[in-house]
Amino acid sequence: MDFGQRGVILTLGEVRSFIRKPYIQSSAKGGNMKIALSVVLPAIVLVGCAAVPRHQTGSGLPPTTESAQSKTPQAQPQVIIVEPKEPDAVFPHIKPTTAHRAGNLWCIKTYCRQRGIRRLDRDRVRLFVQPMGVVAEAIEVDLANRQLTVYPGTHSKKKIVQRQLDEEQTAKVRALVTSDEFENIPRENKKWGFDGTSYLVEVRIDNLYSWKLHWSPDNKELIKVVKQIQALARKQGN
Repeated sequence: MDFGQRGVILTLGEVRSFIRKPYIQSSAKGGNMKIALSVVLPAIVLVGCAAVPRHQTGSGLPPTTESAQSKTPQAQPQVIIVEPKEPDAVFPHIKPTTAHRAGNLWCIKTYCRQRGIRRLDRDRVRLFVQPMGVVAEAIEVDLANRQLTVYPGTHSKKKIVQRQLDEEQTAKVRALVTSDEFENIPRENKKWGFDGTSYLVEVRIDNLYSWKLHWSPDNKELIKVVKQIQALARKQGN
């Protein structure tokens, strides 16, 4: 055993001796004195730790000036979100209040990303028909330019079809979606089930935007609007 400037240094044989015989035999003027190992070993650890320079960490190399002075905490790991952030949100004003309608909207959003459908422009009406987990069809009516756009369903291989409408056709749609009866329709219904179909109707007239999202709707005014828009697509041979 060597008591040097750096602390207490033990040889391997002395460590084995401590394990077999947990005390140190020493000679002193007052006779043999046994020092319990439980007292000596903590003292050895403390002396050895105090003797180690503070900059000896990890790799054993002194830190650079930049790393020693920098105390900025590292950025936290990013949270993975199920639904990706959309820079150009398709439905920024639609906020469902129930989990079922939120699920319907999520399916429609996914469909819009796949088809490249963007936010609704002015003087337009759009209908989404969404059965279980997919979108069967999407129909958009441009009231200003009297143009009909029919988007194919989720798994359909058909192409997007655009046709012209006459003034009477667009006038009927405008009259329906700007009526008080349509305005009074609740934005969403509370019904839900494992089958059936959800219908999303969104309307933008000038700077006014409204939407209705219902599962298996029973509101007569909403059904009237849905049938009128679908009838335009059927008349165009779709």
